[in-house]
Amino acid sequence: MSTYIIGLYQSGFVASYPARCEKDDSGGGLASGYINFTTGNGDALEVIQEYQKTANYTGGFDKYIGTLKKLAATHSSSTAGLDGYCDLWTKSCKDPNFFATQIAVANSRYQAPSLKYVKKLGIQYAVSRSVL
Repeated sequence: MSTYIIGLYQSGFVASYPARCEKDDSGGGLASGYINFTTGNGDALEVIQEYQKTANYTGGFDKYIGTLKKLAATHSSSTAGLDGYCDLWTKSCKDPNFFATQIAVANSRYQAPSLKYVKKLGIQYAVSRSVL
């Protein structure tokens, strides 16, 4: 449920689009995937680094790693050096491992930590949990 609420808030769509990639108007560089992983905050880099560990990875993102590390380290909204990145992201979504990696990173980076916080606060209602 939280994924739908966040998707509606961020992009105006209820469904998630793991293959979507576009300029992030809020200053995050490029936003892509299941929960708008951005090049400016490092979560897109994390998805790619985890994807590199999978059996089907073919090396396509390797050329972007240096640029993504620099952008994440400075929280930059720049898209310089990322020509072709969105096309590759979209193409990579044909591999089920790439979508699975997006879900795994979303869970480990955002959903699991927030669930711990929700439990600590004793929040019981699904809507309240999804907001946090």
